[in-house]
Amino acid sequence: MKNFRIGLSLSDSDRTDLHFALGKAFSDLGAHQLSFDHFLTGNRVRRRYLTYDEKPAINRAKQLCQSVSADTIREFAKTGHSSSLPIFIIGMPRSGSTLVEQVLASHPEVYGAGEISTLFDTFRSAASKFDRWQSVSPLENLTAAERMSISEDYLGRLHKLVSNWTRPQTPTRIINKTLSNYQNIALIYALFPNARIIHTVRDPIDTCLSCFSTFFHSQDFTFDLGELGRRYRSYRELMDHWHRILPGGTIYDVRYEEVVEDLEQNAQSLIAYCGLTWDDACLNFHKSKRPVRTASVQQVRKPIYRSSVGRWRPDDAVLRPLLDGLGSYRRGALEGV
Repeated sequence: MKNFRIGLSLSDSDRTDLHFALGKAFSDLGAHQLSFDHFLTGNRVRRRYLTYDEKPAINRAKQLCQSVSADTIREFAKTGHSSSLPIFIIGMPRSGSTLVEQVLASHPEVYGAGEISTLFDTFRSAASKFDRWQSVSPLENLTAAERMSISEDYLGRLHKLVSNWTRPQTPTRIINKTLSNYQNIALIYALFPNARIIHTVRDPIDTCLSCFSTFFHSQDFTFDLGELGRRYRSYRELMDHWHRILPGGTIYDVRYEEVVEDLEQNAQSLIAYCGLTWDDACLNFHKSKRPVRTASVQQVRKPIYRSSVGRWRPDDAVLRPLLDGLGSYRRGALEGV
């Protein structure tokens, strides 16, 4: 390996790929410090070539916390669509969302659509139709009929997704697992007060280190420990806000560690929250043939395992940028749970 490292002249892109691959290989061998050293180098090389600016996303979350009130959203929900077809799984990457979707999608009445742009497409269409659509509180200046048309647009897009459905029964629930929809929870509740919103949560440091150890092509905030910590804190502050202003039970929090510890009990609670009758297929999620297009594909092809709970961590000195970014959330306490 030493000769390989010294003897090759690699592009920065290839160096990044190599360091991530070596990080994964050494992690599998239990050489955790050496593994993390490679992830540090790979992330550092990758970050140099990104134009990512953390401020817009963090500022938008702050705007939502300041401008979206309980009274406004609950009033809109009174005229929202009654459909219970939509399920939204939201949270941070590497928080157990793929496992949760796989468990749900193993139910004969549930279609798991994965990470789809359907809601964004609906919002983009609405913005082109209604000049009163605003970026932070887009529903505020729309009539009830206009809001209903937005709901109908989204449902129509969902129905088009299931053209390849092969099970005998028409799906009664369709999952959208675009995790960044945590920013849109108020809109989702206003448009679909009967939608199920499932928030997957994992230990904050485990979540962030798992992100840092994964080469994402569309999550630019994951390549720097400080930026990763600050983005996590921003997301959690917004989630705490949604918990405060929405009726109890609107958001269902699923803790990854608890699912791993007792799959059957947590799966049954999850199915009940979705208003479905229990089916034993949900415990055999790893046997499902449905396509999975996330970094967790290998994990959900196996029975439940516990090795990713309480993962190895480097010294606090190395993690200082991440810990500072997380602030009080480094302790893992989840408000409302």
